[in-house]
Amino acid sequence: MNNCIFCKNKERSAEHVFPSSFGGRLTNKNIYCEEHNSDLGIYVDTLDSQIGAINNLFGIEPDRGKAKPIKLKDSKTGEIYTRDINGSISLSITDNIPIDKIISGKPIDILTSSFEDFNKFKQKFQKEHNIKIEVLNKGEISREIMKKPLTLKISFGGKDFFKATLYLLVTFLAHYSKETLLKLNLDNIKELLLYNTELSIFDIVSLENYPSFLNDDESQVEHSIAFVKDNNILYGIVSYFNVVTYTVKIGEYIDEFENFVVYIHPLDTSLNPNNSMKKELLPIELNIEFNPALHKAKIENIINGSNPIMNKLGEKLSRFENNRQNEILKNEIKNLKSEDELLDFWKSNQQHIYNAVIFIRDNFENDNLIRNYLNILVKEESLISDDIRYKIELSNVLELFQPIIESLNLSGFINRLCLDLAKKYAQKKIREDEDVFQQIIEAILSLSYNNLHTIRKFKI
Repeated sequence: MNNCIFCKNKERSAEHVFPSSFGGRLTNKNIYCEEHNSDLGIYVDTLDSQIGAINNLFGIEPDRGKAKPIKLKDSKTGEIYTRDINGSISLSITDNIPIDKIISGKPIDILTSSFEDFNKFKQKFQKEHNIKIEVLNKGEISREIMKKPLTLKISFGGKDFFKATLYLLVTFLAHYSKETLLKLNLDNIKELLLYNTELSIFDIVSLENYPSFLNDDESQVEHSIAFVKDNNILYGIVSYFNVVTYTVKIGEYIDEFENFVVYIHPLDTSLNPNNSMKKELLPIELNIEFNPALHKAKIENIINGSNPIMNKLGEKLSRFENNRQNEILKNEIKNLKSEDELLDFWKSNQQHIYNAVIFIRDNFENDNLIRNYLNILVKEESLISDDIRYKIELSNVLELFQPIIESLNLSGFINRLCLDLAKKYAQKKIREDEDVFQQIIEAILSLSYNNLHTIRKFKI
């Protein structure tokens, strides 16, 4: 029991049972020797490179070091943005301007999200390239709503990812039931993880649905890792974010075994690392779904269909981000007293209002009229406003029809919402369970109905 699980060396390398970059805080120095721990580190890198960006979106802090920002891309312009773990998005300087262009010595224009971002870039770039950057002119500061969608690449699967999933299961089993692991024949597992073998990882890993015998708390950011014996075969189950689930055939096991699951809560930052990992026993008789031969067909269904896996992940991310932003807004509003202070606050947070408009447009299925109105407001505001304004000017009744022009102008719509929300929060006290996002949605719906009523009065 005192040796590395893959060799006879004494264990002397503390390994995170769940990767540090995924919020894992529990370590165990009785699993791998230093050499094998180092060799197996590539699988942590694989997990991080493929799905590590989701940790950023959920605000998961690593156990060691700082959380890395992720890169987002504007698919239309090709511009690259960075997002930090707190949700702040900035235009990336180094990703949008070639290094050769910067060090050429010729004047260049640099667009940046803030002077602070520019100064950080300047200091780092000067140090790395041993050159001096001189600011010739500063442009005007402008604030605008981010209307363009940004894309993020996330991938699950592939040979290396499957091996990383196997590595994760082996590490967990070694921590929670090392005596079980040592009774297994580990030769094939060792070959798959440590050597270039002809054995196929695809024969022992299968993409499956989340098992019905496991809990799934939709309100939590959670991973589930389970071990189940079925027909003298020990299986491991990994469900990343309880969304993407893999079943792995670990090997033949004829001894008695208590089925169990560990629910991992990476947002738990308590001093006791065991608080973030809860072990529970499972029923003895369980049937495991394991169909690696159908893996390709399942992937094709996901690609060609509505992609329920990514839809579920998107719903979880949206719910988490809404809750996070709600707490931020709520805490800031608490300190504001006057209507003028609140109006300035909402004007500086117009992005939240715009995001809520998009949310209603895409999800408010009960009223197509509202969705169509918001779609017009967001997508074609300038064209429609200009067209209607031209007709109104021809009619020489500009003052009379001014309400319609305002009703079809996004900037005017959001400014009116800022005023309505400022008045509302000047007259009420913030509750502990206040749902600011819901209040924004209700304000948008109310103003939308009023504007539609105004538009119906006139036929243009």
